[in-house]
Amino acid sequence: MGSCCPGRGDSEETTPFRDSDPVKEVEDYVKTLTPGDINRTSLMIYQNRHSNDPKAQVRLGMNYQLGVPGVEKDEETAVYWYRKAAEQGDATGQSRLAHMYRFGKGVEQDMTQAFYWYNLAAAQGDPVALKFIQENSQ
Repeated sequence: MGSCCPGRGDSEETTPFRDSDPVKEVEDYVKTLTPGDINRTSLMIYQNRHSNDPKAQVRLGMNYQLGVPGVEKDEETAVYWYRKAAEQGDATGQSRLAHMYRFGKGVEQDMTQAFYWYNLAAAQGDPVALKFIQENSQ
């Protein structure tokens, strides 16, 4: 019998559904999960359901940029999600991607790219982008 969950072994202790009461088995199995297991699973489900939603992509990027509980900090993955949102015209995604280029987080620092994405976001009224453009165009 295969393992039910990524990262879990195939031992009697961790593979659910071996007793006669399936409800109790699920309850017992859930008790073995850590908050990190639950958060990672929730994140994978969220990614699958919202992979084409720019607002969700920005939220995913922020989770990876900050390293929220259950999600390991990964700035390159944050850039991936911000770029997906930015390329769909999301102003927040554009502004966040610009920030990553500006400070070299998850990508090589590139002020040309930072200005490019901040300009696109500013054109849509993003306040962070507008402030950056105002402060750096003099």
